[in-house]
Amino acid sequence: TPTAGAIDYWGLFSVSSQTGDIWEINKCERIIFPQLQKIQQEIMKKTGATFASEVVQRRGLGCTDE
Repeated sequence: TPTAGAIDYWGLFSVSSQTGDIWEINKCERIIFPQLQKIQQEIMKKTGATFASEVVQRRGLGCTDE
């Protein structure tokens, strides 16, 4: 009905503030597309972090490396 709550569940996401890396943690799928990659490069330039430096955190989510 139109008066019902309009909530869609799209997933549970983990976002790194150091790299901009985004993972859907229920499926352990890395979210990646060209525009996001450009933003991630800018974030990593500012933080000095790399995707490799976050291996431990990804494994903490229960996700393997790509």
